[in-house]
Amino acid sequence: MKKLGLGIIGLGGIAEKLLPTFLKHPRTDIKGGFDVDVKRMAAMKKKFDIVTVTDLEELINDKSVDIIYLAVPPRHHHDIAIKVMRAGKHILCEKPLAGTLEEAIEMYEVAIETQIVHAMNFPLYYGFQYNRIKQLLEANTLGSLKRIELSALYPALRIAIVGTRFFIFLFSSYSYNPHEKEVLEVGFYCIFYHILFWLVDI
Repeated sequence: MKKLGLGIIGLGGIAEKLLPTFLKHPRTDIKGGFDVDVKRMAAMKKKFDIVTVTDLEELINDKSVDIIYLAVPPRHHHDIAIKVMRAGKHILCEKPLAGTLEEAIEMYEVAIETQIVHAMNFPLYYGFQYNRIKQLLEANTLGSLKRIELSALYPALRIAIVGTRFFIFLFSSYSYNPHEKEVLEVGFYCIFYHILFWLVDI
């Protein structure tokens, strides 16, 4: 079975968690990684023994790359994704897909136009807790399902690091500022409909 040449844009904490899986997976061959933080990129190169590039365009236009894993801050998803699709590469994008509905629609239209697979990574599906709940539901261990309620709570330390805006978003109403799209990075977890539908097979 043919391996897929993989390029990674964004070598932060999320990419660091996925890199071991990409390295072990029989169908992925990491061709290169890029990050604007040169020190971070050097650290990931040393830790995982991967090739890195200092030019984003070089990675996007590398003919050996079939798919790009996009793990940059949300405010950059739209612009980079459009470039990647125009270069004929498929995309696995971290959530949220885009910062606005308009951006998401444009990304969808370009994916259709270029016949590119543009997928979004939903990591919660692979968490032990959700798979365990699904097993219990399917085995009818919990009895007849009446209601499911899920809450997103974060340690005080995490909130202190990412800023008060996240706390306000998680526990009150959402006020959108186009210059603060990172608020969606955590706030996205409050939208649990896709997890609920998966749990109960809707």
